[in-house]
Amino acid sequence: LNDHQIKTSRGNEYNKCSLRRILTNKRYIGIYTFGDKEVKDGLPRIISDELFNEVQQIMEKNKKAPARSKAKAEYILTTKLFCGYCQSMMTGLSGAGQSGKKYYYYSCVQARKNLCSKKVVSKNWIEDLVVSETHKLLTSERINLIAKEVVALTKRESNTTELNRLKRLLSENEKATCNLIKALEQGKAVDVIAGQIQARQQEKLNLENAIAEESSKYPVLSVQEVRFFLHQLQKGDINDMKYRKTLVDVLVNRIYLYDDKMTILYHTQDGQKSFPLEQTCLPKGRLVEAGRVELPSENPSAGP
Repeated sequence: LNDHQIKTSRGNEYNKCSLRRILTNKRYIGIYTFGDKEVKDGLPRIISDELFNEVQQIMEKNKKAPARSKAKAEYILTTKLFCGYCQSMMTGLSGAGQSGKKYYYYSCVQARKNLCSKKVVSKNWIEDLVVSETHKLLTSERINLIAKEVVALTKRESNTTELNRLKRLLSENEKATCNLIKALEQGKAVDVIAGQIQARQQEKLNLENAIAEESSKYPVLSVQEVRFFLHQLQKGDINDMKYRKTLVDVLVNRIYLYDDKMTILYHTQDGQKSFPLEQTCLPKGRLVEAGRVELPSENPSAGP
């Protein structure tokens, strides 16, 4: 915007504050604000409620993980990993030990304020564990079940508020056109009614185009397409960072971590896995007691 010499309404250059005002401005969804009062449909709508709400969710998620862009290490469980005790988010933390070696952890944000007793956990260990357990989910039987659930979800999501509004307007348009045609057949104000019919036909064309555009935002996938994608995901390299991130983003909803157990909630109807940490196949001893040398208290730097 600044490179193209486009200014704000006050004639200033854009910055993060002016962009935030745009992204949180309810005028774009037709809400007029006067003092502490909000008037719905007080202004012409520019975007759908779904798009506006999606932006707010992304901004809230970024707010909870403010240091993502500054971290050298990529914490793939950010916004997914939560403390099992206080339900707060666990975010990335790094620091150097006495030997100068760099260590990476996930830490409960409340524990950093001494409001929770949750121990920090090694980044690599917990990420390896989550990736390993999530990859086990991709059995042939499970893939078929997930594919059906994904297709059902895409069908539900395609039925948006904006799409329903457009379809309702199209139905009203067709009824109005039908009534005008009946009036025309009865010989009432032929010239006026003919003009109104023409206007209705143009309105119908515009609505049909708008419905097609809105529908294209939420493509409905087939079971075969989703199954193919999941089978490809099943074959991925669990040591590849891009693959690990994709696996977590696609399948994991939330993770609740305790010092002795973990619960993973997946994006499937019955997708939940809980297990004691000491029974896992991965090495033990990665939960770190506060005050030990490995803790990043000596030279802390927050990750995402």
